[in-house]
Amino acid sequence: MTMLRVDRSQDPSGATWLRLSGHLTGPWIGELATACKELVGATPPPVLELSELVFADLAGLQLLAQLRQEDFRLIGSSPFIAAQIAGTGQPLPNPRGS
Repeated sequence: MTMLRVDRSQDPSGATWLRLSGHLTGPWIGELATACKELVGATPPPVLELSELVFADLAGLQLLAQLRQEDFRLIGSSPFIAAQIAGTGQPLPNPRGS
């Protein structure tokens, strides 16, 4: 099973940073949700650093979108993952045009 690594740190402003590395799938989605639960509403807003996130399945993307709505700052994602996060909840276009 491909794993997700979450490294936690704090910057000088007091913001908590979570750096995600690997794959956000399966049981790792629940692990990230648990790690983030205590940070909801924190001031300054927590940061999810996604430059080493290789893949996220639909449930993982939905969690990231939800965390963004809860004022987590998502930074460093690849353009592909950023587009997927932005597109969660949207129906996929029909490639055949019907």
